[in-house]
Amino acid sequence: MNDYIVIKKHRSNYPNPLTLIKGQSVIMGEKYEGPENWENWIFCTTQSEGNQKISGWVPMQLLDTKGTEAIVLEDYTARELNAGNLQLADDYFL
Repeated sequence: MNDYIVIKKHRSNYPNPLTLIKGQSVIMGEKYEGPENWENWIFCTTQSEGNQKISGWVPMQLLDTKGTEAIVLEDYTARELNAGNLQLADDYFL
């Protein structure tokens, strides 16, 4: 297990992150284009989460695409960690 030192505080802007389960169907939106050059990230929306649809960025390699819809190939979450200065994190949390 590796340890990591947090060098900058971070607070997630997404309190309700996208969480997908293998076999789940999603609606695909735009492909990411921005200064970070994250290639092959697609903005996806769940078909339904009760009465709430949840959206977020998903790596293309986790999707079996069928037109504007896709099937998730493995479990995935877009959860971000909150971190303060000088905290240690290990692989368990990453």
